[in-house]
Amino acid sequence: MPRRDFQADLAEASVPGASPRISGIGPGVDYGSFLFTYTVPSSSNTVDIQATVSDASECPRNHAYFVCSTTDNIPQSISDTLESCQASFIGLSIQEFLTSISHCMDNAVLGLSSEEDEKLTDNESSDDEMAWDWNGNEKEPVHRPMAVEMMRSDLRIAKAAGFKVGCLGSLSGAVIVALSCRIEKLELSSDAMQAWDVRPTDYLVLLIRYPHGYFKLDEILNSSQSDLPLVQMRVGLCDFYKPSLRSATELFIDGQVQPTAGVGEGDPPLMRPMFLGASLKGLLNSRFISLVKHRFVYGFSWAGAEKFFNDNQGKTKDFTEAGDPAFYVSEN
Repeated sequence: MPRRDFQADLAEASVPGASPRISGIGPGVDYGSFLFTYTVPSSSNTVDIQATVSDASECPRNHAYFVCSTTDNIPQSISDTLESCQASFIGLSIQEFLTSISHCMDNAVLGLSSEEDEKLTDNESSDDEMAWDWNGNEKEPVHRPMAVEMMRSDLRIAKAAGFKVGCLGSLSGAVIVALSCRIEKLELSSDAMQAWDVRPTDYLVLLIRYPHGYFKLDEILNSSQSDLPLVQMRVGLCDFYKPSLRSATELFIDGQVQPTAGVGEGDPPLMRPMFLGASLKGLLNSRFISLVKHRFVYGFSWAGAEKFFNDNQGKTKDFTEAGDPAFYVSEN
């Protein structure tokens, strides 16, 4: 590829927003090389990467990309992904390459396999998942041999309670659990369904992602809330009781359910936005765990747990106030 063509291709790919989570695109020191930065989903953490076109004369059809990270102490899972995905970049334009490597990095960071685990009883992946320590130290995989069995047991309870249940990703790794219920079972009025733009046949779906593998509720309640909590949750609508793995993954990457065009027959099920979806996301991922903990520890009603949370927000909690009758108010 002549230098002018390479520079034009690089300039086209450098347009802000052209590639998800890719920024700082610019030429490298050597001809045929360029630099860029990948930003981790829902985080300010970044990975600096250098890519080099192996043989510029083979462009634009048979060229390959050599890729390496210039950031120190990245997890092994990221290094492995940068190495294993290079064969899939052959013949791509720089823009196509950046889109492809962004997707590969997303999967590596989220700890997801490339295929959906369609059934709860399917054989789970044996690959150990690596948690990312952003202080530069790589954590050892957390071996929890009973986690899968605990998850199966809990999901059987949820299924017995009337929910449709399913799993996406690796059961032994960063799994996404889907809990859903048909809208018609909520016994909403026709006016409410029209106002919320839902159909009786729609599924209301709660997705719960466990970045470090499955943990039981008591473990979650006793954990400290950090930048990467033990659970992350999203809510939306779907024509099926669980969305495809790709649709669920994009939801946790982008943060919001995106409007979709009509889905044709045979297309994978997609999540759709719903009324109050953004508000529910904020509730579930900010204070919901604290509300549940207050209910478990003190026996508050839901309204009482929320009042206790709000009264103590921004200050050291005064747990001596937990006996106040105001926190045990009726739900009605």
